[in-house]
Amino acid sequence: MGSLIKLKFFRKLELFQELRSENKKAKNAGGTKKELWNMEKDVLEWTVNNHHHRASALRNEDIQNIVRDYKEEEMDNELGEISKNLISREFAKQYEEGDCGSGIIILREGFLMGEVIKELKGHKRFFYRIFIILVWATVAVGTLTVIWNFIGIICNVIFSIFHSPN
Repeated sequence: MGSLIKLKFFRKLELFQELRSENKKAKNAGGTKKELWNMEKDVLEWTVNNHHHRASALRNEDIQNIVRDYKEEEMDNELGEISKNLISREFAKQYEEGDCGSGIIILREGFLMGEVIKELKGHKRFFYRIFIILVWATVAVGTLTVIWNFIGIICNVIFSIFHSPN
């Protein structure tokens, strides 16, 4: 069971990297793309503590209630796009419910991304960055160790060739 926790942690690190990338893209694009991404993040963050029936769909009305802090005209145009983007990012899947309407069901990846977003707003905001730095430092030290050992082996081979008792 311990390995599942580790795997979840590393998956959340991967999602942290994805979140940083998407934040950068949205910031550079500005305007509607930035607002839309912020609304998507709000939906994902909301699901962490408030979406108790995880198999039930979020409808446009639910999404509208989550993102009600945005201007009315922006929200009306973007509600369908929020769902489409969450589906295309594989954070949700489309759900058809017959006469009752349709919506999206947030997937495991969506809940994990919501956890990352929530943690970045809380006390763990530096934790991910520090851990990423430590991972890359470990990779660098490991690479230097392999190179150093390889150079040592080459030197030993060369030394044994030129100093062989013939």
